[in-house]
Amino acid sequence: MYEESQRRYFYFFILYIVFVILYALALPRELFDPYQKKLIFVLGFIGIYRYSWFVLNNIRAYRYKKYKFRKVRDKEQQSGHEIDPQHLFLLITSFRISESVTIKVYRDAIKDAIASGYNVTLIASIVEMADERLIRKIFLHFNPPENIKLVITRIKGTGKRDALAAGYRVVANSRNVNLEKSVVAVIDGDSIVTPGTFKKCSRLFGLNPKLGGLTTDEDSMLLKPPETIHEYIYLHWYRYRFAQRNISMSSVALSDRVLTLTGRMSMIKASIVAQAAFVDDVQADSLSHWRLGVFPFLTGDDKSSLYHVMKEGWQLTYVPDVMVYTVDELVND
Repeated sequence: MYEESQRRYFYFFILYIVFVILYALALPRELFDPYQKKLIFVLGFIGIYRYSWFVLNNIRAYRYKKYKFRKVRDKEQQSGHEIDPQHLFLLITSFRISESVTIKVYRDAIKDAIASGYNVTLIASIVEMADERLIRKIFLHFNPPENIKLVITRIKGTGKRDALAAGYRVVANSRNVNLEKSVVAVIDGDSIVTPGTFKKCSRLFGLNPKLGGLTTDEDSMLLKPPETIHEYIYLHWYRYRFAQRNISMSSVALSDRVLTLTGRMSMIKASIVAQAAFVDDVQADSLSHWRLGVFPFLTGDDKSSLYHVMKEGWQLTYVPDVMVYTVDELVND
């Protein structure tokens, strides 16, 4: 499905180029008189500059996925249990998300946690009692083994940053856990992991001690097939957007960096998350302006996480062979 979206994106780009050429050929000849050549040259130069970056990013993305990351994945698959994390924390933040989405998100996360065989602590950072009852019911339905624990933190509805900070403090206060050999998966309440997500991602930290954080590929989905042309266009517009993201992320990951540790599903080394400075950066990040004062950030927690991890000198990477689906719910007027 996702490969089809990428192919459609490529075909759409080719169709766009053809349309631009045909449009240029259909322009009146007066536009091509000697007095207009300078304007056309300037516009053409801007276009060439812009799309040269598109070509460069595609080349870098191809090199990363076909060569650099393939070597990493091959090495990970050949390694044994020595690169497994000692503990895996799953931090899921939920606030007023529909019950059907919440059920799907927690069911798939719990199933993959059990399948990993790791010691797992599922931290649900929520606001409402209804969510707590639902999450406990889902958790008990699977009758998880003793190595899978559930911790629920409830906060006032003061925003996602506070919800994340509460979850990070649970990690920091964990006993009998070697945080240097543990990882934290940060998952949005509308994001669905695929089988093998936690194992494929967490083992990369044991493989590379310099790795501080990572994020995965993403795609958009609806819980039911699109029924109208409006829903179809909405869904595929998001898929084209994620196809572009896949190219950009793969390109920058060639330099052991990513653009952002997206909150939909990212992993961070637990020893970083447990730092008070990291928690403060996420919870109370702000921008100081010499004239207008201090602006507290309400969103963009993933940017704050990225900045802290990079500032500390850790490497970041992108995992293109792990897919996380985001449920997009249409709001009808």
